[in-house]
Amino acid sequence: IVGIGVIMSLFFIGALSFAFIGGEDEPVFQTTLDGLAKNSPGFLLIADNVDVDIDEPSVGLRWSLVGCGANFTLPGSEGTHGSSSCGIPNVPLNIYIDGEETPTAIFSPAQLPFTSSTGHRLGIQNIYQFDSDHVLDVHEARLYPFDTYILTTTIRAVDAITNETVPITRLLTITDTSSFIISPSDSASYVISSANTDEQFPSRDLVLNIARPGEARFFALTLFGVNWMLAHTTVAYVGLAWKTAGSESVLRYLVFCLITLLAIPGVRNTMPDAPGYDGVLIDQIGFFAQMLLSGISTIVLLATLAKRELQHLEDTAPVAEFVKER
Repeated sequence: IVGIGVIMSLFFIGALSFAFIGGEDEPVFQTTLDGLAKNSPGFLLIADNVDVDIDEPSVGLRWSLVGCGANFTLPGSEGTHGSSSCGIPNVPLNIYIDGEETPTAIFSPAQLPFTSSTGHRLGIQNIYQFDSDHVLDVHEARLYPFDTYILTTTIRAVDAITNETVPITRLLTITDTSSFIISPSDSASYVISSANTDEQFPSRDLVLNIARPGEARFFALTLFGVNWMLAHTTVAYVGLAWKTAGSESVLRYLVFCLITLLAIPGVRNTMPDAPGYDGVLIDQIGFFAQMLLSGISTIVLLATLAKRELQHLEDTAPVAEFVKER
């Protein structure tokens, strides 16, 4: 029986390991970039990393400057994100985000070195990539794991040589992170010159809808249910203690309750991207009530144990003998 159990366990582990097969598919943006290079060549920005920090609260975007099409790509830099038609932009650009007066990023292709052996441009990430931080509205954070967030931003690109605004073809972002699902939507827009209201400068807007993945919600709710079951068992321990005689069984149930009191916070902390103890809804109807119920059960068992120990002392106490005086 033990051998069969070991074989079944190894088979189960091996079956789960197949989930890693196919984990390295083709680059995420390759098909999109190939289509843009063919149908809508131009400059675009790709958010290779989206860092959502609910505690901060902020969203950090790691942008890459990309040019698609022969007229927009720096020769020798092709191959960005798996696309042979896209690469590093061939003109110096200043990037303005959310109406800032000073550029968030300054890019110059002249800073990129050549590889001596091949003459190919070496893509130094810090030259054509930059970070932007955005404040996040977290009024729905208390609804974890069903909390959702919306981020809006606008970006404008300016040719550093001619000082003319350059249209941005697309704003792309990754859609999957470790804790959230990102649903991006970008659209063309424009800003008006402060000196001449008839003069329009093209820009591009991006809206990010951020939500927890279904797997995270499932595991969080499952662990929420497990904690409630643990809390309910402490009530059962109290009932069993009342129906049994002697203090040994009460002591055993008391130990079980103490273990449960330690286990509930541990289970709660294993929830995916678990929030702090700030009074989110899942804690108001879960963790705090579970700890209160388990604590009360522990106190009742302590009182029961003390009562039975006192009763045992009274029952086993020697009876005083009175000697009659003559």
